[in-house]
Amino acid sequence: MLDIFPLRSRAAWACVCALSVCAAFAARTFADDRPYRLPPFDRYQPILDRMPFGAAPAAAAQTPADQAAAATEAEVKAEQQALAKQISMSAVNVTPKGQTAIGFTDRSVNPPANYYLRVGESANGWTVKHADFDDELATLEKDGVAITLKLGEGLVDAPAAGTTPAPPPALAAAGVPRPATAAAHGTPTAAQSFVDRLRERAVQKSQAEREAEARMREQFERLARETAAREIQRRQEEEALAAEERALLEQQAR
Repeated sequence: MLDIFPLRSRAAWACVCALSVCAAFAARTFADDRPYRLPPFDRYQPILDRMPFGAAPAAAAQTPADQAAAATEAEVKAEQQALAKQISMSAVNVTPKGQTAIGFTDRSVNPPANYYLRVGESANGWTVKHADFDDELATLEKDGVAITLKLGEGLVDAPAAGTTPAPPPALAAAGVPRPATAAAHGTPTAAQSFVDRLRERAVQKSQAEREAEARMREQFERLARETAAREIQRRQEEEALAAEERALLEQQAR
């Protein structure tokens, strides 16, 4: 049928059809120029009711007991931090009887008070509940608040319950403080050997200091005796000279 029309007529006919379609689309567009709006959410409610993704997890509600426990724990931590700021631990020692003792300073008083207490001893409200020479830890208690301190670090978490502290080493001597940093690398045997050498050197150093102190004390006592003897001799000579002068004056008076 298209062969009946010439080529030019067919092109004109196609243009007329295209213009008609564009005019119809434009008329529809101008007739409804309202902005696009999302459909109401209610149409999706049946899908949500079927719960295709499963039930929503229920929020874990805290019981009053849990809330009270959390508040109590926060108060205890605040009291521990306040108490730890008052003191500083300076030494962890082992006595000749094998007892562990610690030295610490209470900065909450003026002037600051220094303490040296063994485990179980108390002074001015402070009680040493536990001390570990190897781990450089000590647990102190005051007014019902217990804190655990580490030498050179300060407040730390308390060791887990049920752990038994290692006994104090036999080579440790009284008055020999535990070094603030004693980290050993390598195998356990090498680490233990290194620690033993450190302790042996500390014992030798302490013994040498005690011997030097004893020698100085002897020298001081000897000098004190010599000074006292010279002072006595000087006074005796002065008294003898004064007696001679009095005798001479008496003779001249006669």
